[in-house]
Amino acid sequence: MKKFFLIATTFASAFIGAAPEAVAADKQQTAVTACAVTAGGTIIYTGSNVGIKAGSTGTVTLMCPVDVNLASFDTIELSYRDSDGTGNTGSVEVIVNAVDKTSAVFSTPYVIFESNWYATTAWNNKVQALASTFTFDHDDYFYYVQINLTRSATTTFVPVGHVKLFTTP
Repeated sequence: MKKFFLIATTFASAFIGAAPEAVAADKQQTAVTACAVTAGGTIIYTGSNVGIKAGSTGTVTLMCPVDVNLASFDTIELSYRDSDGTGNTGSVEVIVNAVDKTSAVFSTPYVIFESNWYATTAWNNKVQALASTFTFDHDDYFYYVQINLTRSATTTFVPVGHVKLFTTP
């Protein structure tokens, strides 16, 4: 219960009293400590970052709701570390999912970021423009951002700090 309260408090504080940019209708920033863990029991919270617990391997999945005020986005920004870069022992993947409000059917997931696309091995604040604008239909669908942290070697680090979806001016 304490962990749930901490997560809920962190989520609320990310939006209450935030800078105007953080709550603008054309931007959404999510502190990953506010996301729900839906798969994997080896997660560790370190300040404002989330990662896989030391000595553990596998995949941890975080689900983060998309604000209904966000109409579309064409750029993603996230802070992460993938200590093996383009290697195959760790990755951070960000996906947008939609669920039909009437039928509860999931749409085809839209992969918007994969850390193995980049050779960077240190902490990175990556801003990436998408190939096209993603428009939300909040009348018919619920949307969420899914973050998969995966590692097959305990020596690989794949923490993530924040995810921000926005439309460039």
